[in-house]
Amino acid sequence: MKNRGKRRAGVAAAVACACAAAVFVTGCGGSSAPQRSHEDVQILHGTTPQDSTAGTVGDYKPTGKLVADTGFRPPADGFGFENYGVTDEVVNLTPAAVEEVFGHEVCANGSGATCKLIPSARAWMEEENDAMNAGHCFGMAVAVARFYGRQLYPDGFGAPSPAQLALLGNAPLQRTIAESNAIQEIPTIRKKAFAGTPNQILDHLIAGIKAKKPLYVLGLFRADGGGGHAVTPYAVEDRGNGRYAILVYDNNFPGITRAVSFDRHADAWKFVAQSNPEDPNQLYGGSGVESNLALYPGIPPKGVLPCPFCNGKNQGKKAGGDTQQFNEIALEGDATNHAHVVITDAKGRRTGYVNGKVVNEIPGAEVMRRLNNKTWAEDAEPVYLVPAGRPVSVLVDGRNLKKPVVEKLEFIGPGDRVEVEGIALRRGEHIRANFAGDGSSVSLRTDPHHDESPVLRVGIEDAPDSYDFALKARRLTGGSKLNVRLDQPHYQFDIDTRGVRKAAATSYDVRFGRYDLSFERMTPTGTMTFRHPNLLLPPGTIARLDYKGFNPHHRTLDLELMRNGHTKIEKLRG
Repeated sequence: MKNRGKRRAGVAAAVACACAAAVFVTGCGGSSAPQRSHEDVQILHGTTPQDSTAGTVGDYKPTGKLVADTGFRPPADGFGFENYGVTDEVVNLTPAAVEEVFGHEVCANGSGATCKLIPSARAWMEEENDAMNAGHCFGMAVAVARFYGRQLYPDGFGAPSPAQLALLGNAPLQRTIAESNAIQEIPTIRKKAFAGTPNQILDHLIAGIKAKKPLYVLGLFRADGGGGHAVTPYAVEDRGNGRYAILVYDNNFPGITRAVSFDRHADAWKFVAQSNPEDPNQLYGGSGVESNLALYPGIPPKGVLPCPFCNGKNQGKKAGGDTQQFNEIALEGDATNHAHVVITDAKGRRTGYVNGKVVNEIPGAEVMRRLNNKTWAEDAEPVYLVPAGRPVSVLVDGRNLKKPVVEKLEFIGPGDRVEVEGIALRRGEHIRANFAGDGSSVSLRTDPHHDESPVLRVGIEDAPDSYDFALKARRLTGGSKLNVRLDQPHYQFDIDTRGVRKAAATSYDVRFGRYDLSFERMTPTGTMTFRHPNLLLPPGTIARLDYKGFNPHHRTLDLELMRNGHTKIEKLRG
């Protein structure tokens, strides 16, 4: 039961706020109120079923009194297109969009269309774009709130109302939705969310609507904490006998009303994603402190947001934002078929999936569930935040995979990024990556049953220059350990192959022991790239690249090689 409680705490951590006290306690039931449980919460369906790629649902028609009403209506004020995921016709975040959100400090050089992102900003952008393959529900909910609150005007995007806006061919709208979707993980936004029991959520929403506050975004999760989805709550119906319905615009089903069912006497809620309440992937709900609900302000703060992954060095200032900074750990890949992550700190405390449940034992760590889902079968791995400066070991566990995958593990800190790309796993396989707390190094241990071709990246924001290194192993024997380290004070990039296993004597694959080395040096005036493919580093070698003198006029660098007690210097031309 201890782990179960920690799993629920992880859901609350997804909105980064503790359960707040209820703003009202009216209607919660007294001693004479009927006692009901979560099982007694009624499931609300609509009529006139509507089909979309997310499934089939009906248009809900309220019959009770609306005790709170914003005036928003989905046919006129919601988008006419449905939530979307992977498509070649839609552009998500670009460097210019990241600069628009966080300001110029994310650019190592250039601005707007010419912005060259610092390594941590580039990693964050890639991570968010990958996550949006599963959908844009939070971004769409925020965007319609901004239109309804007149922070944005549809005329500027090509139509007189949001319902008439086209998505395809509308790059400004695509960018706006993508930016709005990505900010859900920013501390500034998460701290403004309200998490509480179902009755507290209901009271908070009613009070906000009556106070004429801007539209909210309602985050919904399944009973197991997964399947995050965001909808727009616009009115509350009193259905009698302690039962209520929150009327919502669900961007998976444009143009209709859907209803989230609440029961005050049970302090519980339910919502059926499509039309089949017998499918556990479609049934959302919770009760008491395990509510699985959160309310976000639909209109974000004006101006640029504090950058949680910047250290401020390329702007000559301290990093902005929260006092507590975090290293963000995210697994990128298929939202429906993916491995799970277990993070372990130096004292053996774990955060992540243990025996099929999310636990959070690391002090100060947070578990964030994304609100993206376009289809209800999607359940992407959470994003994990660990206080910066703490070294951690990360297990990527593929024991429950349905089919083989290729994934990417990101470690993004204030001013640094580390990445393991090209993690190929089959069911039952795993890899382990050990990260330095300052993001300066990573040690990868591959599965003993599977040869790999991973890419290890280490990047750092510095003043006046930033660097981003990549080492691709063309073929790495299963069970190998490969280390890379960026020693910025000494301008060295270290590669350690002493843990790399030799290829089988019968193997004639010439890729074993071969690596592609590259890095970028980003200065305020431009970017220089060094590439040296097919570098031979036999197992048992320590290599140190001295990159201090790299410039447009000096493209030959010294590589110190140490093996079997011998040292030599090679000249690498890039």
